[in-house]
Parts: sequence; structure tokens; C-alpha cells
Amino acid sequence: MAEHHGIGFIGLGSIGQRMLAQAWSHPRVQPTVAWDLAAERLAQTVANSVGLRAAADVNSLINDDAVDVVYIASPPLTHAAHANAALEFGKPVLCEKPLGIDIATSEALAARATASGIAHGVNFIFASAHPTTQIEQALTGMEVGDEETVEIASDSAFGPRRDELVIDIPRENLPPEPAPQPGMAMQAQSPDGQPLTLYIVEVGEQTVKADGNHPLAG
Repeated sequence: MAEHHGIGFIGLGSIGQRMLAQAWSHPRVQPTVAWDLAAERLAQTVANSVGLRAAADVNSLINDDAVDVVYIASPPLTHAAHANAALEFGKPVLCEKPLGIDIATSEALAARATASGIAHGVNFIFASAHPTTQIEQALTGMEVGDEETVEIASDSAFGPRRDELVIDIPRENLPPEPAPQPGMAMQAQSPDGQPLTLYIVEVGEQTVKADGNHPLAG
């Protein structure tokens, strides 16, 4: 068994970025190749991730010898096509929910994955989160049409906003390309050494203001 499993990332939006940050901290996982429809986001992520290469397209990523597992976090409309392509090439697949945009597509993909004998799974990052458990408990015993209000404290969800995670970065410390833009994500480390995704919120002539808080924090 290989010491490290190379992961190919299809989709680098907020969920893909979160998985990428977690992958860097895993001792047996190595992000190797990435692709995203947004060329600037792909270039920015690769520039800030040592050892990560950009693929020209999805098929190139799937066929890359450095990719042992294909992770899919692209828009839901593309999930089934990308997963089927990976299975066709014999690559294990970890796909964000949903498998497809309708029941028939999802069931067909699930059946094919099972029949292939290739390792596969669906990721739903909030399935076991505390807020989900609270909502599930509140729904117990309710009937269709019933209404309920559930209040979830920020500490139990995405945490409170932390002012120390909003920082000004000198532009000279950033790669020259691509040019920083509001909303762009960057990979960094938190004060305690944990992987952290920073989102650019403001671009000035000398500095860039970036926010390490989750977009739903607070």
C-alpha cells in the first residue's frame, strides 16, 4: 500500500477548499492535482499550495498517474458525469452530496459504483455536526406541515467571529499572479498551526485584507 494517497480535486469552491485544508493535515493523504472551472481560483489555489498542480481539464486530472482518488466538489449538475468518468478509469471516488440532480441519476450512479467494486463514498460535511443533531431532535414527532423554530448558538455552528483572523497582508508577500480579487480564497495557517482558508475581502494598493472566519461565523 502506498505511503501517501494522491488526491485529485475537482472543484475548489468553499467546500472543496475546506476539504483541501483538511487533506493537507492528514498524514496519509497528498493533494496532487486540481481543476476548477474558474481559472483564477484554480491558479490562486495552486500558487498557494506547495506540491499541487493544475490539470488542463477533468479528464486530464482523472487520468493523471499522481491521482489515486478523485474528490468531486464541483457544482451538483456535474457530479454524476465526473464520478462516472472516474469509475470508468478505475479510480476510487469521494463525491460531495448530491450524487445527481434527480433521483434517477443518483440511483443509477450508486448502482454503477456498487457494481464496479471500486471504493466510493458520498461526503456530507454537516451530517454529524451539532447543529444538524439539534435540528433532527427538534423535528422528532413532527408531522408534515408542522412548524418549529430552532435557535442555534454560534458556538455550536460555525463559531463566533474572531477579529484576530482578519488580517492585512502586504501585497509584496503575495504571488504576482493571479491578481488578488475580493472573494478569492487563499490557503494559510491559523495562529495555532492549523490549516486555514482566508477569503480576500478588500484589495488596497499596498495591502490585501483577508478574513479567516467562516462566512457564516457569528
